[in-house]
Amino acid sequence: MTTEAKPGYVRCEMAFPVRSYQLLEHPDSPALRVLAIQTEDGPVALLMNKEIAETIGHALLGIAKRMLEKSDLS
Repeated sequence: MTTEAKPGYVRCEMAFPVRSYQLLEHPDSPALRVLAIQTEDGPVALLMNKEIAETIGHALLGIAKRMLEKSDLS
């Protein structure tokens, strides 16, 4: 059975913790980068240009500033 995503949400079957990442140059285009993320289920590769890399970077920094530390949870 397939369930459609609710408006404003991304449908995801599983969410795996990130084990590691690499930011690699694209071999055929110097204007692109590959964000390679290693998960328990295997690698995920995302191709991005400078604008997208900057947008994701700013978003992640904003999220990280608002996140609790592990020590805050005990």
